[in-house]
Amino acid sequence: MDLVSVFEWDVSNWAQATSFWSRHLPADLTGLQALEVGAHNGGLSLWLALQGAQVVCSDLREPVDRGRALHEQFGVGDRIRYEKIDARQIPYRRHFDLVVFKSLLGGIRGSAGEEAPLQVTRSIWEALKPGGKCLFAENLAGCAIHRFTRRHFVPWGNQWKYLAFHEIPLMFDPFDSLDWEARGFSGLFGWTERSRRVLGFLDRVVFDRFLPKDWRYIAIGVSGKSDHRKTGAGATEGVREE
Repeated sequence: MDLVSVFEWDVSNWAQATSFWSRHLPADLTGLQALEVGAHNGGLSLWLALQGAQVVCSDLREPVDRGRALHEQFGVGDRIRYEKIDARQIPYRRHFDLVVFKSLLGGIRGSAGEEAPLQVTRSIWEALKPGGKCLFAENLAGCAIHRFTRRHFVPWGNQWKYLAFHEIPLMFDPFDSLDWEARGFSGLFGWTERSRRVLGFLDRVVFDRFLPKDWRYIAIGVSGKSDHRKTGAGATEGVREE
């Protein structure tokens, strides 16, 4: 699978999410209903569709042009449809087997306020069927050198409010289970994808093994919605709200 097309940037570190997620998923996703929120260019929708899922690829601005071109290039355009969705107010209830996102919560907190990330995860919980899973890969604040680098060298670094390591469990409080880990230390400092690939290798073999977990800058995980909890009285299975 072409993980460069899926993750685009710092692939060596971010693409570790796929092996982590796959441990929680069946080998074949055929028949599963999935949603990508904050899709941008639709890379995670591609990853899901290549494994057989039927996918709604969504963003605050409908991700049609770049997303459709990418998906048709890999021959999965018939498994993906496109919608404009605010991740804080997903217009589905108990509908999806999987919801996936990457690099979303810090950006939405920076633009929409401190409560926005929890609004997103609550909305995802509502959109999932009982037994459904949220797959996520999210930027962490990392250590002081990460914060300095983003503040001074990343164009959007001052617009994001990156999550701290200890905030991840709080963000997924609506869910019944959470399995997650932090990855990556040096990959953030690469100026080209080639240099980030080398640094990502060092992260995997050295830094992720020996440095403190709260020094890392990527959180990857899976949060689950129990088969036994209900969304409330009168909840309807598989509904899209208009």
